[in-house]
Amino acid sequence: MWDERLLALLNTLPVGVFVVDAAGVLREANRPGLALLKVDPEVVGRRPLADLLPDEALGRALAAPPNGAVRVNLARGERALHAEVRPLPGGTGEEKLVVVRDVTDLSPLMVLRKNFFFDLLHKLRTPLTTIVSVLSMMSSGRLDPSTVDLGEITSMGAREAERLTVLLSHLKDLFLVETNALEDELDIEPVPVVPCVIEVAGTFRDRFAARNQALVEKYAEGTGKAYADREVLKRVLDSVFRNAHLYTPSRGTVIVRTQRLPGHVRILVQDDGPGIPREDLAGLFRRFRRGQAEYVRSVEGEGLGLYLARRLLLAMNGTILVDSRPGAGTAVEIALEAAGEDA
Repeated sequence: MWDERLLALLNTLPVGVFVVDAAGVLREANRPGLALLKVDPEVVGRRPLADLLPDEALGRALAAPPNGAVRVNLARGERALHAEVRPLPGGTGEEKLVVVRDVTDLSPLMVLRKNFFFDLLHKLRTPLTTIVSVLSMMSSGRLDPSTVDLGEITSMGAREAERLTVLLSHLKDLFLVETNALEDELDIEPVPVVPCVIEVAGTFRDRFAARNQALVEKYAEGTGKAYADREVLKRVLDSVFRNAHLYTPSRGTVIVRTQRLPGHVRILVQDDGPGIPREDLAGLFRRFRRGQAEYVRSVEGEGLGLYLARRLLLAMNGTILVDSRPGAGTAVEIALEAAGEDA
């Protein structure tokens, strides 16, 4: 039997702790464990634990000879539980200690992360495979320039390399965000906004031209500086321009504007693409979330761009808003704290 001090300690734990004998009968249980199973204390010493937690895998773990720890995932109604069965330390050798945790609230997140990392492996493998194939073909010496478009092959490799670069950049930012280490990495200072926007826009001009998209730049005089980390701001702008490019149809138009308002600097990127359905707007800034419209599913992405953009801007005391309607395009507004004498 547990002494009073041990039982008092076990009753403070947020997990169920049980001892079963060689026959599987429940011999000891702490109060949180009984509450977790929703059973009366009178069952202790009278019923097998397997009757209170009916699960085939758990039953096998309880019936097997003691030999290390066995972990079992099981369900009780709508609750998700995790059980660990191991020999009872200091016991007779036939008794088992069972620790049961309620992981219901963790399960959706764990499944989400598991699915994301499996998807991530696929997304990493695809561009890497293409890049390796392109390099292999180019170095083989077997390509006939009269029958093969070498420019298209190298362009394909370049596109996949860019996809890989973007994905790795997102992963770095995701790590910083998830580990609460982002603020330590920031170097916030007064940043000239227009030159920063022009620099990022310049990296997209060829891509816009390749799809016959018009990029219209309207930078207001006196836009001035804003408090930001220049490299982080460029990553945010890259995500916004990338979305505008990918979701704007051929011969469409993307307009970028800057403006200085009382206390803050505003950057607006507006496209005349298909727009975003109302049901998708609510989840726009959630991680791993992508819209369900057909045009969204046809575009490669992992659902991190806007989530990370918002988190990065918040860390710089900035904001990002999206205004969109189906058939009316999308406008993304970034606001940063103004820097300078008239801030």
